[in-house]
Amino acid sequence: MRVLVLTKIFPTSQRPADAPYNRLQIGALARRAEVEVLGLLPWFPGRSWVRQDDTAKIPAAERIDDLWVRHPRALYAPSIGRPLSGLLHAASLWPHVKAIGGRFDVVLGCFAYPDGFAAVLLARRLGVPAVVKVHGSDVNQLAADPLLRWSLRFTFRHAAGVVGPSQALVDRCIKLGARPTTSRMIPNGVAQEGFHPRDRRACREALGHGDDEAPWIVFVGRIEAAKGVTELMEAFAEVQREEPRACLVLVGDGPMLAECRDRAARRGLNLRLPGAQARDRMPLWIGASQVVTLPSHAEGTPNVVLEALASGRRVVATAVGGIPDVVTSPVLGRLVLPGDADSLARALLDAIRRDDDPEAVAAQAPIISWDESGALLHEQLDAIVHARPAHDPTPSRPHEQAPR
Repeated sequence: MRVLVLTKIFPTSQRPADAPYNRLQIGALARRAEVEVLGLLPWFPGRSWVRQDDTAKIPAAERIDDLWVRHPRALYAPSIGRPLSGLLHAASLWPHVKAIGGRFDVVLGCFAYPDGFAAVLLARRLGVPAVVKVHGSDVNQLAADPLLRWSLRFTFRHAAGVVGPSQALVDRCIKLGARPTTSRMIPNGVAQEGFHPRDRRACREALGHGDDEAPWIVFVGRIEAAKGVTELMEAFAEVQREEPRACLVLVGDGPMLAECRDRAARRGLNLRLPGAQARDRMPLWIGASQVVTLPSHAEGTPNVVLEALASGRRVVATAVGGIPDVVTSPVLGRLVLPGDADSLARALLDAIRRDDDPEAVAAQAPIISWDESGALLHEQLDAIVHARPAHDPTPSRPHEQAPR
């Protein structure tokens, strides 16, 4: 089976830490199928004049891990032009798809819009099925925009299948028109060679905090309001009143970084802001924690939750997206409603007062490896490629008759 992957969320030499979930899952898929990756670079004339732009430094093709990734520029219209992005992406990519040559069995669009929309149109030109891989914000946020909801409905209705990391997300795609029989939840994996139960003191020593024995509450992600950082700061003020030694560690970068620093200084909060961290350091920050928290307003199935549980650390998070599919018992953590700072504070206090067994947490967590996740994706794509609906005259192996 030969798979053409279209996605604007994929690592590059300039941004190697971007979208590790796509890199790892597609990499696992490539061990079972022949995969061509078009890592799209959204572009418009004069882009470098209006924003900092490093796309000119990204080569036309490069090797990311074991994958060769081509980087075609895909024309898009910012802001009010977003409803045109799907058409512009497809038009920009068609010459590249023809230039690759070869005959594909399936087109996989990773992100519902504009990538999935473009995948549907290009798959029609190639005479093969299109499958859309959704992630969370591409459905939860874009569907709220009336101008984009039609494009999402078109994408899902004309896709041969949809896959996503949580059942809640897949169910929402079905409501928007995806086929129930070929829509499937495929969990994200965890790089278990890095994320596994570790000694907390050893992790802190490796981070340069070996003398710190305070209970750490660790947040990993973009420091912004949508991730619940405002409520987290309010909740932590209450936590520190009852547990003065507690420390909040916000690992990441984002628009609220300076605000959090200022608020902590004004209120005397024990806050650490190590900034964005290299991917290979993330197991240490998680391993150094007493509890990992993610009070987001909306999510798919966030990898930090899976990584925390694989590391044997309980999670306090909001009951949104696919998180309830993962945090299924008190052993694994507690869920609260988004925006509820009081409940968040109580859950965090309970978590740092517990004496959990990391091995027991990791053993109960519903975690799979990235290789298993890639195998499930391959299984679903293969099933769609070899399915031939009675009303569809396209042969089950369309690449055998597609013109060069």
